[in-house]
Amino acid sequence: MLNRFSNYFIKRASWKVILFFVIVFILFNVLLFPYVMNRFGLQGQPMLDFLFGFTPDQAYSMISGYGEEGRAGVLWISGLVDMLYPFVFGGLLVFLISQLSLEVLAENSKWRTLNLVPIIAIFGDYHENLGIIIMTSLYPKRLDQFAVLSSVSGMIKWMFVAISIVVAFVLLFQKISRNSSKKKYN
Repeated sequence: MLNRFSNYFIKRASWKVILFFVIVFILFNVLLFPYVMNRFGLQGQPMLDFLFGFTPDQAYSMISGYGEEGRAGVLWISGLVDMLYPFVFGGLLVFLISQLSLEVLAENSKWRTLNLVPIIAIFGDYHENLGIIIMTSLYPKRLDQFAVLSSVSGMIKWMFVAISIVVAFVLLFQKISRNSSKKKYN
């Protein structure tokens, strides 16, 4: 089952697909996020999504500091833009690891399933976003359990993003090493 799911992405991986996700990733980070942050007066404001963990007091202090317009922006970002973004960064990482696995690892290698690691980050991000939406929409009511769940989900997201990047770099290093050793013998 896991191999079948992994192979689904490996069969669809290509440098063109990766380029598509790189372009969309750049557009989100250079245009869309800054536009929305500016539109709702959130530029320069720390966002819960960017933190590696937070306490309920920190979360509600930040939510309070956004003001009414800023909270509307947080809801817009977390409820729409950041519901699409996990597919963007997750797709980029899944297909990058899939393509590198295809080029570096044997077809029957169990290590190929590492291309599924970013999916854990995607689910972590969705849970984090849902917690932020609930906390922000019900503000000033405090629901500390959602702050804790959102914080833990965000930490899971960041840990699995980091693991995914390490996996991609290891595979890229193997690819470069193989290519340079082939050149030495040709």
